[in-house]
Amino acid sequence: MDQRIGWGFQEGAHYYAVWLKGDSLIFQVDTKAFLIPDGIRCSNIRIDSGREFILSRDEEIVFNLKYKGVSEKDPTFDQLDLETTDFFFWVSMVWNDSSMRQSLTSHWIRRVRGLKENN
Repeated sequence: MDQRIGWGFQEGAHYYAVWLKGDSLIFQVDTKAFLIPDGIRCSNIRIDSGREFILSRDEEIVFNLKYKGVSEKDPTFDQLDLETTDFFFWVSMVWNDSSMRQSLTSHWIRRVRGLKENN
């Protein structure tokens, strides 16, 4: 049995996930998958109505999503809150930080091995 590990999220009618395939991380939108980073630039910016998550290769946008995001009105809200509550912000952090990608990949590989050993 193929063991998969990752984090999934639903926004509206669409499903999104970051998951491990072999020793690579995949960002998936419904049935479309992107290898992380694979020459694709990822950004997550604040816009008037919330946030925008953008994947681009060279000057071409290959995927973008405008979404509400988490409420930042709480006076105690900080960067850590954003990182742990906003799936797309977290994805952009993983995408853009090679040490974070490597750490996550290594952790998930160990977890998958542990799952296989227990079956």
